[in-house]
Amino acid sequence: MEQREKGILGEKVAKVYAQRHGMEFLESNYHSRYGEVDLIFKDRNDVLAFIEVKLRNDGSLISGIEAVGKRKRSRIIKTACDYIQKNNIEMQPRFDVAEIKCNNKKRPVRINYIRNAFGLEGLNEIF
Repeated sequence: MEQREKGILGEKVAKVYAQRHGMEFLESNYHSRYGEVDLIFKDRNDVLAFIEVKLRNDGSLISGIEAVGKRKRSRIIKTACDYIQKNNIEMQPRFDVAEIKCNNKKRPVRINYIRNAFGLEGLNEIF
């Protein structure tokens, strides 16, 4: 399975998961000059969830959350700020990570959805 196919599969699984948990889909693959956000959802209580999707093979040495390092978080946050500003949104942002594990046949078998996976702490230099 090619990298882009893996990304599409992971995003589909994460999208279905979020919708089943009462979140309203807004956009996928939002690009700015800073980077990309995989999925954007509106959650309860006027929270805007920016979701980074990570698809991993079962037994992978690096988890999905570990793959979202400081540089990647910084790009996601800047892109989220761009989205909020361009769409004149007044909702509280939240940054989630959806880790999706695949079996040896490349089929999704488990999702670990992490709400508030990261925030702005330690990233003061981006502003």
